[in-house]
Amino acid sequence: MRKQFTNKILLMLFALITISCENNDTSNSTSVNITGKWILASYRISNFENTGTTVDDWESTIPRPTFEFKNNNSVVDNLINGKLREMTYEIKGNSILFQKSIAYETHNSFTYKITGSRLELKREDRHTLQNGNLFVESTEVILIKQ
Repeated sequence: MRKQFTNKILLMLFALITISCENNDTSNSTSVNITGKWILASYRISNFENTGTTVDDWESTIPRPTFEFKNNNSVVDNLINGKLREMTYEIKGNSILFQKSIAYETHNSFTYKITGSRLELKREDRHTLQNGNLFVESTEVILIKQ
């Protein structure tokens, strides 16, 4: 009887230790791998300045600007005038936050989606005109892994 009781206690302790040692980290940031060099395919802003048109200031830029995401949460890009600059980034859920704006003054946070070798960054900016009317600019940045 005593032996059965001891065996049950040992079994429960083993189960408790096994369960408590399982990895229950469900954060998204560890499963996302954006490290590496990415080439800018497009940087489109629709309804740019409430004109109803879509613009891509980098459409004819050769060589294409690049973003190199590193393991230490830094990124090096040459988007602005072809000059290299380095900043940090952070991934939170489905958002990527850059330490600085990557192009226009408010463009430092995006939702992102990776499909194969394609990284999509998206954001919406709401602006109020002098007459009080609201308009929305939608930005989509497409990067292709090199």
